Amino acid sequence: MCAAGNFLNITIGSCAPCGYGYYQPDTGRTYCLVCASGKTTSSQTATDKTQCFDQCPSGSQLTLVGDCVICEIGTYRKKGKQAVCTPCESGRTTPGEGGKGKEACSLVICPAGKYRVGEDPGKCHDCPLGSYRNQSMDNCTSCGVPATWRTDGEGKTSKDECKFYCPAGWYIKPDAHGEKRCEGCPKNSYKPKDKYYAVKCDPCPNDKPRTAGVNSTAISDCRLGKCKRSSMFHVMVAMLVALRQDVVRIG
Repeated sequence: MCAAGNFLNITIGSCAPCGYGYYQPDTGRTYCLVCASGKTTSSQTATDKTQCFDQCPSGSQLTLVGDCVICEIGTYRKKGKQAVCTPCESGRTTPGEGGKGKEACSLVICPAGKYRVGEDPGKCHDCPLGSYRNQSMDNCTSCGVPATWRTDGEGKTSKDECKFYCPAGWYIKPDAHGEKRCEGCPKNSYKPKDKYYAVKCDPCPNDKPRTAGVNSTAISDCRLGKCKRSSMFHVMVAMLVALRQDVVRIG
């Protein structure tokens, strides 16, 4: 007959110790009783459930092989209260592994298009212009070089929402390989900053057809300009001078 703390292993036909995490108060049994979840024993021949104890410290849990492992991010365990690592309530997580209690679930999980500010862990903010964040990303990601990539608003969730643009005075012009680049507005044309995706610049109006140079950014840069004096102008001036001299001689 097998003693308490042991059981009859019918496979081998002899007594065997219950093992860690099990106990048996009676003799002659063919099985052992398992300790409550998260508890183990210090002996392989425990005879009472009072010998089961919480071996792992807060922030960790007991495995089936008797080892303590750290609670994963988004879970917590307080020794003597939770048997296993417990998930945080919906919409919240922990700053890292090893949460030691419910209070460790201090961070809000931000939806796509939003991010969490370090000094304000309980609030989500929209990703700024020119960036995006999908649910799998830790932080908002820049679309690219800020001077040539932007979004139409804040809180974007995908790289597909990033658009190539050119600043005021420049327009989008694909190169020979189809890659977009910015080209400066030629003289006598302009492009304001709100026409981000324009593929050409606006010509100056007929009554103010000229600009002082290239890369003009507003219609106010268009002027009347100066007229060039023709050769006929100089001929007329010469004729007037000669006529005046004749009048003087006659007088």
